[in-house]
Amino acid sequence: MKVIFLDFDGVLNTENYQVRRRSEGLPVMDSYGHRFDPEAIANLGSTLEAVPDAKIVVESSWKVMGLLHLRQMWKARSLPGEINAWLREKDCQYIIIDDVAKFSGEMVRRHIKVNPEEGLTSIKALKAIDALLFL
Repeated sequence: MKVIFLDFDGVLNTENYQVRRRSEGLPVMDSYGHRFDPEAIANLGSTLEAVPDAKIVVESSWKVMGLLHLRQMWKARSLPGEINAWLREKDCQYIIIDDVAKFSGEMVRRHIKVNPEEGLTSIKALKAIDALLFL
């Protein structure tokens, strides 16, 4: 199994997108919280298209809303992929997409650090694809 541990803030919820929406007088939030950057979502979609057997595990403070609410948000926002409850017993190959370098050991090698202003760019998505395909 291939797993993407995915953070939201700084990865899908980018600073640049929030600033741009504010400057255009558009709402930055919906009923789920801060809106996600469409470009970052498209880049996540590209990653999942290239590695279709990859599963997403949410590694974000947004998890406090609960799995049902996360699934509803995922569907309402037309996000790519699916959310699966993480089972610790699973043997998997994984990467971590996060804007914060808070990892040690083996996790450092598997961490794809993104700039929180830009989020998941096409270049970082390609790096994620390579990492997942060649683990």
